[in-house]
Amino acid sequence: MFNRKRVACAALFAVVLLVAGCTAKMNAVTKASEQPLQANEETTLETTFRQVKVSSDVPSIHIGLSPDETTRLSIRTSDPEKLQKHFDFHYRETDGQLEVTVRGKSRNPGLDVLDLIETWGAELHVELPDHSYNSVTVHSDVGKIEYREVNADRLAVSSEVGTITVADTATEQAIVTNSVGAVRLDNVNGKTEVSNSTGTVNIYAPSIENDIAVKTELGAVTIETDREPDNVRLDLSTEIGKVGTNFDIERNDQSKRSIAGQKGENGPQIKVRSEIGPIEVRYRE
Repeated sequence: MFNRKRVACAALFAVVLLVAGCTAKMNAVTKASEQPLQANEETTLETTFRQVKVSSDVPSIHIGLSPDETTRLSIRTSDPEKLQKHFDFHYRETDGQLEVTVRGKSRNPGLDVLDLIETWGAELHVELPDHSYNSVTVHSDVGKIEYREVNADRLAVSSEVGTITVADTATEQAIVTNSVGAVRLDNVNGKTEVSNSTGTVNIYAPSIENDIAVKTELGAVTIETDREPDNVRLDLSTEIGKVGTNFDIERNDQSKRSIAGQKGENGPQIKVRSEIGPIEVRYRE
């Protein structure tokens, strides 16, 4: 019986050592894949990515196309010493995914205001090859986000405070979320969902071919297209504010604060819900 216990304990100990060794190896690989970025220096990557995730505390994020088949990362600032003092910035490559992260060193649990003030002019630039990506996710706590010309099956852009601009982009689904600040979408193809707590929402689409859904608590919403669609459904309402459209639709419901109706059959739906603010859906005459 004593020998059996010794054998069992030895086997258990061996399993523990094996698991610990594998965990240490995995942690080492993960840590090794995390690489620092240098202020005012461009990092060039030749890896082909299918997914991209960007999360940054610096006040300005720019996502756009690379001039070649490489991915280019850079943090631009007029005071690199101050930026390095107040921020950590790195990237990670894992299984076809690129993660770029910039975080304030005092960020516990939120971004320290002093970090933000000291580095207000800093910009994060991510330039991607002209491919179609499975997913691209961009998040900022405070500052401006500009996203242009990078196509993705699923695009998610979010900010806590700041302006968001997405332009000239083809997607299957674009989800844009903001808490405080203006949102502007120019020529974004694909199903679109916008949520904004406080701030204007402006959407321009050359033609209405996919569903558009907007939800806002406070701010004007304007959706504009080049020509009147042949098939479309409208469902617009606000609790405080006026609602208007120049679309020639068969109206099921209309008041100063709501419009519902359709033109043609089985067209894409434009749905807007606002608590305070006017809504305008129009084509250019």
